[in-house]
Amino acid sequence: PAEIWNLLSRAYLVDGQLNNAETAALEAVRLSPGEVAYTLDYLRVTQRSKKPEDFFSELETAYDRFPASPEITLSLARAHERISQDNVTARNLYLRFIDIAPNHPLIPEARDAVARLR
Repeated sequence: PAEIWNLLSRAYLVDGQLNNAETAALEAVRLSPGEVAYTLDYLRVTQRSKKPEDFFSELETAYDRFPASPEITLSLARAHERISQDNVTARNLYLRFIDIAPNHPLIPEARDAVARLR
């Protein structure tokens, strides 16, 4: 059931139906709260459907639930840099991303950010 809600959310997102995409994504997360992939899809929707500060809040909640997720860690680092403009926290999160996912294809972006945020 959660997978179906997640797929429905993706379809709504592709069709530009952000409210329906968000509702379906939330249902997928509610049914499988431990599934990081559903939370990532929910974040993709909320990035488009919510104001930046509300999206930032959703990211912080997701990070609290999945602190070992490279994708959520990187997204929160970007959000701290671009939305809250908290460069110290952003840099620390980029470093954490590098630590938990040393072979991730976005490591060069994180290294550039660490150098930029010194």
